[in-house]
Amino acid sequence: MDIVDGEVEYEIDCKGRREVIRVEKALLSIGRVPNIENIGMEELGIKRGKSGKHIGDNDTQTNIPNIFAVGDCSGRIALVNMGEIEAVMQLKIFEHKTEKLSYDNICTIMFLNPEVASVGINEKHCLEKNIPVKIVKLDYSVMTRAIAMRNTEGFFKIIVTNDDEMRILGMRAVGEHASSAIQAVALLIKMDLVFPNYRN
Repeated sequence: MDIVDGEVEYEIDCKGRREVIRVEKALLSIGRVPNIENIGMEELGIKRGKSGKHIGDNDTQTNIPNIFAVGDCSGRIALVNMGEIEAVMQLKIFEHKTEKLSYDNICTIMFLNPEVASVGINEKHCLEKNIPVKIVKLDYSVMTRAIAMRNTEGFFKIIVTNDDEMRILGMRAVGEHASSAIQAVALLIKMDLVFPNYRN
């Protein structure tokens, strides 16, 4: 990034296509850390987790059985929706429900312009695990709703198993309402639905 005429200029190079963008300001994120310093943990006898940077190694449970860690201090996925899921799960524990918390099907949403969202596994993971898949990519320019909204920038990419069941394994979306669409697909993945009517 360079400062040019009081603004920030940077260049994006993607598959040989270069684009120079100039903006008023740029925010650089160099990572996040759990907020566990000076909150009284030591006085309660709560120990840090294996990494030393979080608490709650046992399904968000700390070394003190009735104290749980949620959100950034759990040391897992640092997203608002994940903190909410962890908190709801702990309430269920106090209601004596024993369902284990799963981090496998979490939506990642970036409220950019256009929105960017993902859920489930990606193509690279499928290749590494030798999972045969089909990948369908649908451009916003062919979607009637996007055309009606005059906002055809974006795409949906859905990854399904390469068999007659075509189970949904993951989805990536960029564009208007991507955040809403990704949550619906996350539900389908969680329900492990099969679509036997959709065949080759």
